[in-house]
Amino acid sequence: MAFAFNLNLSVSSKQGKLVPTGELSMSWLDDEANENKQKEAEQRHSEEVLRRSNWWAAILASLEKQVQAINSHEHWKKRLADVGFPLRFEQPLGSDGYMVSKSGFPAVAVEIVNKYDHVLVARDFNENPLSREFTTREKLSIATMGDHVVLITEKNETLVVPADVVQYLLKVVIESLKITKPAS
Repeated sequence: MAFAFNLNLSVSSKQGKLVPTGELSMSWLDDEANENKQKEAEQRHSEEVLRRSNWWAAILASLEKQVQAINSHEHWKKRLADVGFPLRFEQPLGSDGYMVSKSGFPAVAVEIVNKYDHVLVARDFNENPLSREFTTREKLSIATMGDHVVLITEKNETLVVPADVVQYLLKVVIESLKITKPAS
């Protein structure tokens, strides 16, 4: 990194000798200070967006609404009727998280837990060939983009809260429904 600095030199005479009385000012100090101020301002903004957003409640409300929409959708309802159970959205006993589960063949459950600095996603498969395509445990990092809360996947995908996050979480459920035989 190159550094620029300004040198203001003035000379005075003291008993016939030249004595430099200049001042050395280094603009790199200003650059570093400005960069630090900007990072601190961005951090404060990010914290404020997270505080105001109620992002976790937004994810849960949207997830519950989408599960209800799947259960009442004409196409998916036929596939759920075959297994006799609608999708469930619930808080499992002994867990701080929430789960969406699909019974029957193939069965799948997706649990999400707010760990305050990230969201933990756990997928459980029972006789489900999709277990090879989806990871069983994943950590989604919490971040902000402008005035929006986003979750970042381990593959560096950015998911806007709540719509993109809910679609991402329910993808494995929809894929399971696609391979579930519909009721006749």
